[in-house]
Amino acid sequence: MKYLMASVIIFLGTTLLLFIFDRAAEYTSYPFSGHPNYIEPSSFPVFEVDLENATYLEGISSWSAVGICAALKEGSVLVLSSNGGSMTAGWAIMECIKDKDITIAVDKAYSMATSVMLAGSKVCMFADTELGFHMPSISVMGKRIPLKPIHLDDILSKAASHIRGLGYGEAKISYLERFTRLSTSGSKLAIMPQGTMAGILGNRFVGTCVEKGV
Repeated sequence: MKYLMASVIIFLGTTLLLFIFDRAAEYTSYPFSGHPNYIEPSSFPVFEVDLENATYLEGISSWSAVGICAALKEGSVLVLSSNGGSMTAGWAIMECIKDKDITIAVDKAYSMATSVMLAGSKVCMFADTELGFHMPSISVMGKRIPLKPIHLDDILSKAASHIRGLGYGEAKISYLERFTRLSTSGSKLAIMPQGTMAGILGNRFVGTCVEKGV
């Protein structure tokens, strides 16, 4: 019995560090720019990326983190088209690329993927890119369970620490947390306008992605 209890504790402890995204999640768009550095998308420059030789990231897991960190070199392009995944794996990816010259071309970023994109030295978004935020939750036996406030605050504090390590200021970190809390449950997405994310990225944002040579 003690081994069973230990396994359950380890499982729950690991699961607490996950942002879980449901493909059938409801979408909640917020009709405001929200951030003082909002950039009107019609003014985005065009940025060419070499998609043919890019590395692609979909699910964010411990396995994909190892592969991505091994594959990305100076000057690499990472195409992010992800529903999200493990927070710990996402943080590992952020840590291994934050000091490299990595261009992140964002096709889709939900959940943990919205944090990973912050680590690129250059970031572009396609014209139809969606950025979805939601409250973290745990999934036990297929059932989604909201986090208690004490656990939620702890996870958001850890997330803030990793984003701070990328060089983002407190005002932007605070805004990202507030936007995350807009979603009232782990199964609903708050869709951030591209212009808001461009303002948060600052000098890292290089424009609307287009395939090089097309």
